[in-house]
Amino acid sequence: MKKGYIYAEPSLESSLILESCDAGIPMLVTGITPNGFFRVRVDSDGTLAYIAGTGLSVTP
Repeated sequence: MKKGYIYAEPSLESSLILESCDAGIPMLVTGITPNGFFRVRVDSDGTLAYIAGTGLSVTP
């Protein structure tokens, strides 16, 4: 699993939208899939994408 990678679909075999996601990039979580991916909207351009559950953390 590629921690912090943002996928086009909720699958590890899906194409990558963002190959490197640094901590602190603002994104809105809009849902969760049955296989543990979070559906997110990346604030920089509003793209709907998916990130594996282990790739997210809450920052204060």
